[in-house]
Amino acid sequence: PESFMDLVSTTVRAIGPGRPKVRKEIFFVPAKKTDFDLSTLSDREIIIEMNGEEKLVIVKGGKSILQAALEHGIKRPYSCTEGQCGTCRAKLISGEVRHR
Repeated sequence: PESFMDLVSTTVRAIGPGRPKVRKEIFFVPAKKTDFDLSTLSDREIIIEMNGEEKLVIVKGGKSILQAALEHGIKRPYSCTEGQCGTCRAKLISGEVRHR
């Protein structure tokens, strides 16, 4: 969690001799203002193709494709809740992607 990472960084700097360099890898998306509000997106239909099987899924405004897939019972590998990004990566065949 972000707050834990901040605490560890602060603690290391406080107890280290001089000014120790703290290197860390961030596993979350820092809160920042984006050029659009995800909650204002309308629901959209997507097709998820996995293992040669296609499934039509409705992605509610403000939800991610991963969240929608999981809500529709589609088992996708993911580990973003554990700090390992990239496991759920997908290939866009058509349309447009917006990132937070």
